[in-house]
Amino acid sequence: MVWEDYRKGFCKEEIVLYDLTTGQSIQLTDDNITQFRPDVDGDLVVWTDLRNGTTYPNCSYENSDIYLYRISTGELRQLTSEPHDQEYATISGKYVAWTDYRYGSRDPSGVPIQSHVFVYNLEKGEEKQVTFGKGFVECCPKISGDLLVYLSYATGGWGALWMVDLKKYWPD
Repeated sequence: MVWEDYRKGFCKEEIVLYDLTTGQSIQLTDDNITQFRPDVDGDLVVWTDLRNGTTYPNCSYENSDIYLYRISTGELRQLTSEPHDQEYATISGKYVAWTDYRYGSRDPSGVPIQSHVFVYNLEKGEEKQVTFGKGFVECCPKISGDLLVYLSYATGGWGALWMVDLKKYWPD
């Protein structure tokens, strides 16, 4: 189980792992940089990280990246490095997915008006864009097996869930 911890204060979240076998909490990050929205699957943890980005006094941010941590070895790896926000990471099996703003934009108040979902295949070492809408937000992916669901605001309103079979991008 993983979560973001606020003991150092708001805008300084750290990632903490709780080992269900040993009953011990392990802090995976320990600095004054914002790290948040973790997800875990087996031996792997992913999260949104601002070590290469900027956090502003009001806790807004830019240039967030996705990081991957292997619990058994302590290996930490940066998965994204585009000069825009990548956030809402999720992991399941061989896939890591996230919301990506590299081709998107924000309105004058900073609210995203276009984003896409990208997926990284850990076995193949390949990253691919899997949503292609224009002029609206596609975000918040979740993965189970080879299936990915995400939220699309293509129709306006509260949005709708869409599903992608990742075998389309990585056939066996």
